[in-house]
Amino acid sequence: MFVILVKNSIKPTDQKELNRCNIAALFFGIIGSLGISILGAFQTGSPGITRTMHYLGGFFAYTFVLIYAWLIAYISHALNKNGKVRLWIWIRHTLATLGSRTLVIFSVGFGLSKVQTLYFI
Repeated sequence: MFVILVKNSIKPTDQKELNRCNIAALFFGIIGSLGISILGAFQTGSPGITRTMHYLGGFFAYTFVLIYAWLIAYISHALNKNGKVRLWIWIRHTLATLGSRTLVIFSVGFGLSKVQTLYFI
């Protein structure tokens, strides 16, 4: 029932765009879930391939789930036709923004941890 109501309330060009976003979100969600499985299967107890697979799974989990979160936030915003800002749309955008900020902070922190000497001007 919900699918029929959604399809009838969207213009045909918008429907194609939302379908592509939905398929892309499905793809990124599956890869992110695979990353979470790899992350859990290879714990960082020993160096070598286990640590590499753990970091690779963590990268897939964090990056692809973040892309998935942004796509879902976009789709939920596009489906909001009455113009009211609903709580769940606000929550999805807030979580995607916080995840993006965390990614930037961790990336900068990781890069700074690899620098031997920091020079402050």
